[in-house]
Amino acid sequence: MARAFHKLEGLGNDFVLFDERGRDEPSLSVAVRAALCDRHRGVGADGVLTVLAPRTPAAIARMHLTNADGSVAEMCGNGLRCVSLFLCEQGLVRAAEQHVVDTDAGARGATVLTAMPLGGAGGERLVRVDMGPARFEEPAQFAVASMRTAFGRADWLGTTVSMGNPHVVLEVEKLPALDVAATMGAAIERDARYPQRTNVEWARRAPDGSIDVVVWERGVGLTQACGTGACAVAAAFAKAGLVPYDVDVTVRLPGGPLAVRVPADGGAVWMTGPARHVFDGTLPPRSPGQGT
Repeated sequence: MARAFHKLEGLGNDFVLFDERGRDEPSLSVAVRAALCDRHRGVGADGVLTVLAPRTPAAIARMHLTNADGSVAEMCGNGLRCVSLFLCEQGLVRAAEQHVVDTDAGARGATVLTAMPLGGAGGERLVRVDMGPARFEEPAQFAVASMRTAFGRADWLGTTVSMGNPHVVLEVEKLPALDVAATMGAAIERDARYPQRTNVEWARRAPDGSIDVVVWERGVGLTQACGTGACAVAAAFAKAGLVPYDVDVTVRLPGGPLAVRVPADGGAVWMTGPARHVFDGTLPPRSPGQGT
C-alpha cells in the first residue's frame, strides 16, 4: 500500500518523517530510509525521522533518526524540534504546552512556543527543547594535513563533548572553507578514538558574544545546522569562559541562528529555534524493502 510521509526542516537541516506511533521500530528497511535521503534519486534529506510508540510513561512518542548514510543517531536537536512541531500539528499537544519525547539518548522535554507561524507564508514556529546535560571527556589532539592549510598549523586540540551523541569542538579564529571542513571533518569523524564516529564543529566567538559555527555531521557530512552541535559548542565555550552561563547565547550556523542556554549547575542545556513543515507526499505501493 502507499505510504504517507512528511518533509520538515529546522534551519535547513531537513528530514523525511514517518508517523508510526503504533510501532516500536521503523517498518521501512535501513536501505530504503537511506535511499529516501538521496537528493537526486530520492525525496532528499539529511535523515529520516520515524515517530514511534513511547518507551516511558511520561512521553507521548519516541523519535528515531536514521542518518543519510543509514546509520542511527542517538539524538538530534533539529529533529526533535521537527517532531515536536509535527505532534502539535497532529493535535497531540497544544502550543505552549510542554510535552516529552523519548529519544535514544533519553526522554526530552519540548514546547512549541508560538501558536501562529512566525513568518506568515514561511510557516516557521519556534520550538524550545531540553537537550539534556553536556558531558565532557578528555580533550583530543588531532593531526590532519589540511589543518596546516586552513590554520597555519598541522594539529589542533579539540574539546570532546557528549550531548547524548558525540562531538568534537574546535575553537578557531576563522572558520574553514567548506572544502577544507569537509576533508577535516571526514578524517576526524572516523578517528580511531571514536569507535562510534563523531560530529565535528569549528567555532569562533564573534565580537558581540555570539558564536559562529560550521558543522560536519556524523553520517551526513556538511549540514546547514546541527542542534546538538550548537549545544556542544555553547557548552564548551561556557566552560572555557568565552560565553556566560544561564543566558541565551546566539549560535549562528549556515542555516541560521539558534538560542542556547547552558546552566552553570551542569543541568540540561536548553535550545530554542525554528521548525517548519515543508510538504507532504506519498511513497508508491510496494517500494523495495518496505515493511508490511
